[in-house]
Amino acid sequence: MNEETTKPKNKLIYIIIIVVVFLLIVTVLAVKYFQKTKPQITNQNTIQRQIKYITQEADADKDMLLDDEEQQYGTNPNKKDTDNDGLSDFDEVKLSNTDPLNPDTDQDGILDGDEFK
Repeated sequence: MNEETTKPKNKLIYIIIIVVVFLLIVTVLAVKYFQKTKPQITNQNTIQRQIKYITQEADADKDMLLDDEEQQYGTNPNKKDTDNDGLSDFDEVKLSNTDPLNPDTDQDGILDGDEFK
């Protein structure tokens, strides 16, 4: 065999080896990347379960105002709208800045719930 015919074969073998090594490296890196992201998904699921647990156990009337906060504001933790004005206790305390114990905070004769609809 002459030297000129073996050179192209050797080059082809080197190219194939380089491609195979490159693909192995890419595969290993991809596997490591996806292994790192998997715990994050688990952590997100754990956080979602904790939020669900907290809101179910600590918000008896499901108005998004926790029972501890209801006690702090003097509202009824078993009633979404303590003053029956059409706004939930959460809406009054956190959004509209109205009194959750007074159905007509500004004393204008219109219920708070009607003013914010």
